[in-house]
Amino acid sequence: MLSKPHNIPLVSLTTFTLQDFPNKSACILWFTGCQMRCSYCHNPDLALGGGRRISVEDTLAFLRKREPLLDGVVFSGGECLLSSGVEQLVREVKKIGYAVKIDTNGAKPERLKTLIDEGVVDYVAMDFKSPLEDYENLTGWNRTELWEKSFEILQCSGVEYELRTTVHADLIDETTVGLMMDYLEKNEYRGSYWLQHFQASGRTLGDIAEPSRRFDLSRLDLQRPFSVKFRNFSDHEVKQALRG
Repeated sequence: MLSKPHNIPLVSLTTFTLQDFPNKSACILWFTGCQMRCSYCHNPDLALGGGRRISVEDTLAFLRKREPLLDGVVFSGGECLLSSGVEQLVREVKKIGYAVKIDTNGAKPERLKTLIDEGVVDYVAMDFKSPLEDYENLTGWNRTELWEKSFEILQCSGVEYELRTTVHADLIDETTVGLMMDYLEKNEYRGSYWLQHFQASGRTLGDIAEPSRRFDLSRLDLQRPFSVKFRNFSDHEVKQALRG
């Protein structure tokens, strides 16, 4: 039983997805609040702490009813680990029998480690926004030592995880992404690294426009000891880059 469900900043529920939890049918729980202010963020209300709370009890009732039909639950946001109450909810969801995926920006390593150590997390997707020295310019947040700690925790955890970068050619160019991949290679990263092309679909936190040019995958060195994958790029772009 949750001790203080009213302290959990749950604001929305996506009832079904096949896209957000690898190899699983899932639903998504959305939490409000975030430490970062990324201009390209597609969830500006959540980033700023907005949204009307929904009932945690009703959500758990929904999950119990749907358990035969769904494999997993995605915790997303905003930053889902911002509130300590989310830890309780993860445990409750795991008790029902779901696999749990955490979407995080990496700013709460202690909370991430607690859940991993308890064995209640099955998959983590963590943002890698930019080279660490550029984080404050891109996100308004400069506690990159916390991100590094989260990265270290994931590297040592045995939990399946991915890193992901949203690319907008006017904010992060090909040279910058190359430096980020160099960082991962230097730190012996062996997971999946996803490059996600920015898509203008509705309001963003910084009201930014489409990039002035298309991000050119063919300019990247993709011969890495980790797997580079792609979202929101065309098949032609990907094939051209892989041929290069």
